[in-house]
Amino acid sequence: SHAIEINVVAPDLGITAVDPIATPISQGQSQVISWTVTNTGNYNASATNLYDYFYLSTDDDYSTSGDNVYLGYRWHDNSAGLAPGDCSQLDRNI
Repeated sequence: SHAIEINVVAPDLGITAVDPIATPISQGQSQVISWTVTNTGNYNASATNLYDYFYLSTDDDYSTSGDNVYLGYRWHDNSAGLAPGDCSQLDRNI
């Protein structure tokens, strides 16, 4: 058998910063959340529509089951693309 080298050329979008909520909020109140999405991959992220989803959780398990509470999502226009190393700062009132 022969080894075949495979180079993955793809964007890798991740949340690289989140601004913490300054004050506690109660049920029924809203709060603006701000975050930064960075392309840490080696290829341009060219999808036109991107979505970030928000969940409230008591642990690090982000599965759709258990104690996670869906809070909403934020659509953002990515028609210009997101080049490797570039970032996009976003916010959403939840």
